[in-house]
Amino acid sequence: MVQRTLSRGLTRDVAMVVGWFVVLGLLAAVLWWQVTPLAEFTRTASNAAMDEEQLGRQVAADGWYLTIAAVGGLVSGITLLSLRRRDPVAMVLLVTAGSLLAGWLMLRVGHWLGPADPTAALRHARVGAQVPVPLTIQAHGVFWLWPVTTLLGAAGVIWGTDEPRPPRPLGDGSPADPPVDSPVESPARSTGQGNVPDDGLGVGQPG
Repeated sequence: MVQRTLSRGLTRDVAMVVGWFVVLGLLAAVLWWQVTPLAEFTRTASNAAMDEEQLGRQVAADGWYLTIAAVGGLVSGITLLSLRRRDPVAMVLLVTAGSLLAGWLMLRVGHWLGPADPTAALRHARVGAQVPVPLTIQAHGVFWLWPVTTLLGAAGVIWGTDEPRPPRPLGDGSPADPPVDSPVESPARSTGQGNVPDDGLGVGQPG
């Protein structure tokens, strides 16, 4: 019965984490696509070129991905660990895997929403025409910001809500408590003052 209950709890955790990161990854992809200014190639007489302004837009795509991933990861780690504290170790592993899924979805769906490969369009474009580049990241290291920030948010919840143990009261029988000496009553006092217990030989009895 206990094992079945734990299995059900873990299944609910997995379903919650997967659903959360799938929805968040899709929303992040749409947001990334909407807020990122796309760089553009300019068709020249012999090839295509990109000026400094357009190169800066390519860097901006990485910056927006980084910003959205940082916020999404922190919010995910804090929210999920606050809602599901039954097994913190399992939840940390789950949210880490889920954050990788969200980062991948954001990258792939954002690329799909953005323009296609500009090679064909540039081939048929007139001189001076501008063709946008696909939405993608140049520095692939920013992809790992999803799991890093998710772990930071989860760790903050675990450490921030870890209540210290209350001090153990004295006298509870624990080894740390000092032994209490109990008084031992002497036999002479227990039989009355001046009386000596009979040892069966008649010694000490009054004549």
